[in-house]
Amino acid sequence: MCNETGLSFGLQHLTSASIAGRSVLEVGARQVQQPWISLRPHVEVLRPGQYVGVDIAAGAGVDIVCPAEQLVDRFGAQSFDVVLCTEMLEHVEDWRTVISNLKRVLRPGGILLLTTRSVGFPYHAWPHDHWRFQLEDMRELFADCENVVLQDDAKEPGIFVLARRPEVWTERTPALAIHSVVTGRRRLDIPRVRTFLFTSWIGMRRRYVAAVPLPVRRFVNRLLLRRPA
Repeated sequence: MCNETGLSFGLQHLTSASIAGRSVLEVGARQVQQPWISLRPHVEVLRPGQYVGVDIAAGAGVDIVCPAEQLVDRFGAQSFDVVLCTEMLEHVEDWRTVISNLKRVLRPGGILLLTTRSVGFPYHAWPHDHWRFQLEDMRELFADCENVVLQDDAKEPGIFVLARRPEVWTERTPALAIHSVVTGRRRLDIPRVRTFLFTSWIGMRRRYVAAVPLPVRRFVNRLLLRRPA
């Protein structure tokens, strides 16, 4: 799923020459709520040879249930010509393994189109929300690719990436500290206990916000979210 500017980015870079007759993998393919838009109908008009949508749960747009961390285990290395991953990366805890799988499942010369959210975009759990990526992060994370296009989302905080896997490729996924939604600062990883407490608090606050006194909300927010209520 993507927004209108993400859709425009996809339409600009996913041409008939890159799609027709090719095998396409969409990672995070489950179609959720509006106003998010799926690239799938637009890509299928270009007549790919194969289109496979995967997600962690069954639903509209999902052909195979498969976690993004297990793409290579499920499909094998160098299995697809095109990989699409829109508005999913911020939701996975182990983003390094996911990015590695996105690159490795591509054939030499294959292209990856990825969109994700940046600092300033509100919390949105499907089912979790962990990270915010910046332009400089993507520049480092895709330094092992070629013909890399990086673009800020002009509508709301977000990043668009287009990258090609070289014919001769050596993987490089640096151990970057990425902005954490849970801690409000850059982290290499997030303690699982902290993540559990954070997501539990967000869920309770949404469900029982009227019953949670404001001083309590402010105290827990300072403790868990590192920002005001």
